Amino acid sequence: MESYSLYEVNEYIKRVIALNFEEAVWIECEINQINEKRGNYYLQLIEKEEDKDVIKAQASAAIWYRSALFIKKKLGKLFDSILQSGVNVKLKCNISFSERYGMNYVIEDIDVNYTMGQMELQRQKVIERLKEEKLLNLNHEKTLPSVLQRIAVVSSEKAAGFADFMEQLNQNSYDYAFEIALFDSSMQGKNMESEVTESIREINESYKEYDVVVVIRGGGSKLDLSGFDNFNIAAHIAKCKLPVITGIGHEIDQTVSDLTANLSLKTPTAVAGYLIDQNLHFETTVMQLAQEINGHIQHIFDQDSLTLDTIQERLHYSVKDRFSSENISLQSIEQMTQNAIHQKFRHHRSKLEAVEGILKAVHPDNVLKRGFSYVMNERKEHITTKKSAKSESELIIHFRDGKLKVNNTNG
Repeated sequence: MESYSLYEVNEYIKRVIALNFEEAVWIECEINQINEKRGNYYLQLIEKEEDKDVIKAQASAAIWYRSALFIKKKLGKLFDSILQSGVNVKLKCNISFSERYGMNYVIEDIDVNYTMGQMELQRQKVIERLKEEKLLNLNHEKTLPSVLQRIAVVSSEKAAGFADFMEQLNQNSYDYAFEIALFDSSMQGKNMESEVTESIREINESYKEYDVVVVIRGGGSKLDLSGFDNFNIAAHIAKCKLPVITGIGHEIDQTVSDLTANLSLKTPTAVAGYLIDQNLHFETTVMQLAQEINGHIQHIFDQDSLTLDTIQERLHYSVKDRFSSENISLQSIEQMTQNAIHQKFRHHRSKLEAVEGILKAVHPDNVLKRGFSYVMNERKEHITTKKSAKSESELIIHFRDGKLKVNNTNG
């Protein structure tokens, strides 16, 4: 069998590559790794099987310094956002082969529209999956408490958005106190998904200690915020045991995580403002209710006072009328009593007069005047029988005009 040297084989491959890739070609792939050194960028490109996490193609590529300057000028702030692990890209590459260094992919340009389109396509797939699993509106069904003071915050401690959020809360003009528990998590990059989902799991384990969960991140490009279009993050937010408020630093578009959250606001400071306003609304409502209750009590007091005054006045006149009526009654009774007494007095007087007449008639003096006399002994005892007269030695006979002593010879 004929054999070839390595150089001969590589030289043959070089000629084949040169003949078939005379001009730069556009390649669709995913960035797996990227490193920067002295202005040059070194990338590992991959392609995965559809709907699987299996790599079916892999290659190394480079962006040399001059090409990097051109692409940076063209993309502006999007340059750093696109050149991230896990981003789907469309790259314009010059492909060559060196007998010594092997295959070379030299990147000359990047099609940003392809990346954005792939992101939107992936975003729509995630939304459809959330709908199918009935997760899209799950967190919306939870009711936000009237007072929001115990806040579980999922954010990066070093992020400017978190600092703005804390400053807004701490400097609120109403002196409301907030208890903040930070669950430090990456807000971008390959660790974002695992750290954010782990934070939400930790919160669920002690959810009774908090009133609400807040997920915040400062501003950035659409690519910077694309991590929040992740299915696992959005699903964890949907299934969270507490209402979730997001403030992911965007002005127009909503991430998928925003769609599954109970409430989505534009920025971390907007979230802080909402928390303050909610507590102010509750305090204002309580104060208004207190005023209404006081007013109602005062109204009842005034009505009862008026009623009591009316009752007092009626009672006064009623007592006065009753007193007058009873006084008249008493006067009538007094008159009747006096009349009865006088009548009774006259009756008894008549009886006494009759008795007096009888007594006068039977008085001894009057009896003597009618020719009668009576006999007494010397002891002034009345003698009424003949027998008792015989036993006395001396009798005294009383007549109208005097008395007569008689010696009893029969005694």
